[in-house]
Amino acid sequence: MILAIFALFCVSEIVVFPSQQDIYLEAIDVDANDRLIFYSPHENEAVVNDYVKSHIEASPARYFVLRQAGNRHIHLVIQDQVFEVDPNRIFTICGAEGSVRDLNDAADIDQDLMASAVDRAVELGQFILNQFGPVSSETVWIALHNNTDGYEDDGREGEGTVSIDRYQMRLDFGASFLISVFKSHADEDDLFWTTKTEDHDWLGWHGYNSVLQNPDVAVIEDEDDGSLSVFAEMRKVRYLNIEAERFNPESGKGVDHTFTQMHMLQAMIEMLGEQEWWH
Repeated sequence: MILAIFALFCVSEIVVFPSQQDIYLEAIDVDANDRLIFYSPHENEAVVNDYVKSHIEASPARYFVLRQAGNRHIHLVIQDQVFEVDPNRIFTICGAEGSVRDLNDAADIDQDLMASAVDRAVELGQFILNQFGPVSSETVWIALHNNTDGYEDDGREGEGTVSIDRYQMRLDFGASFLISVFKSHADEDDLFWTTKTEDHDWLGWHGYNSVLQNPDVAVIEDEDDGSLSVFAEMRKVRYLNIEAERFNPESGKGVDHTFTQMHMLQAMIEMLGEQEWWH
């Protein structure tokens, strides 16, 4: 089911998930070519969404925002039972199963229903990938994320798990999902996640925090969390994630790093050689 609507900056289409019609993708500039695919999986992480939309029309890029009820997680309804799932953990069967079990009380739920929830999550992941379209050697998947200030157990009342300081610590202690970390003078919460050495190096040399994913996550079973970055590694698609801090209304902590993330986007566009249309 596809409905056309007018967004703030350009025409959007609403593409409804057939198996649960309160879940849908807002798709911007769907007639563009397939080179650059922007994607926002978490609806409450929207610091630069409008900025990206303003640049998408008449560009070699498309932009997809997953929507349901404005929350970070998606809620799947299976036979009147609601299952919570992280929409960035549904691109592999292993990841979807882990997300469903981690975010729901598996001990108290019928296992057949749990299995159905996993199937629905995987189906949603495939629905999203189908909208991205076919991939080629030129395709780039660009994820837009926002995180909270600091990280849990940092001794400064930080929140969440995303921080260049935390990733450096994880790498120092032998984490297998990373192979390199560039730590700059930028805020610890503003960073790039990369899958290509040349991207990681370019960003680090230009003064940005950057982490480089280990390509072996494509074959290390324990590292298959179902995320788009892992799936991109499995499919050999160039992937970039632009992380920046946001204000957390639940805790009252953090600040929207809007201009920082805008500049990070501009730098990435320059790196990709697409600056002629990104003004």
